[in-house]
Amino acid sequence: TKKGNLTFGSGKINTFKAKEFEDNVSSSDKVIILDVGDEQALYNCKGVPTKTVRVKTYNGKVLTPADITQILSIVDKAASAVDVDFSGSTYSSETLCTISSSKIKSVILPSNVKVLPDFAFNKCTALTDIDLNGITTIGTYAFDYCALTSITIPQTVTKISNAWISYYGSKVTEFIVDAENPNFQAIDGVLFTKTSPITLKEYPRAKEGTS
Repeated sequence: TKKGNLTFGSGKINTFKAKEFEDNVSSSDKVIILDVGDEQALYNCKGVPTKTVRVKTYNGKVLTPADITQILSIVDKAASAVDVDFSGSTYSSETLCTISSSKIKSVILPSNVKVLPDFAFNKCTALTDIDLNGITTIGTYAFDYCALTSITIPQTVTKISNAWISYYGSKVTEFIVDAENPNFQAIDGVLFTKTSPITLKEYPRAKEGTS
């Protein structure tokens, strides 16, 4: 798919820069920045991240599940886990697609994402930090086999599915809940509902203690 106008005369061979034929998927309106370096068109990025991956969208463009797959293919080239920042981008839906990578250490989600679906971060075994601000719903096994030790639940989260963290191998030692959250509260690091009757929602499986 070409951008702009380019006319070929009959029987002639023209040379041109490949960027002139860059399609909408790989346009400069969807860019990736490795280690706070130069912006590169998302589908043209050949670099290997060492610390950070930042993703940005411009001019009304949105990231699709295919874009996320492409981003993860770049992240997975890293020698060790990196920070991934989607805060400068917009996703195509309020519900995030599944993100599965053993090379993500922390993640900041696109600002328009409100729902983490079932298995949202399935087997992100290096994930130790996630910003849940703006999230309203957390699905079943959303943090399946993640390395999170502490989870902060902001005011916006009003629905958490049962079994949202894997039962086996969980490293969570505490939950922290925003005091303004209408549905949940943390008491001594343990997650409870807030409305009567107060109910135990989730006990941190790696929490020290016997009761």
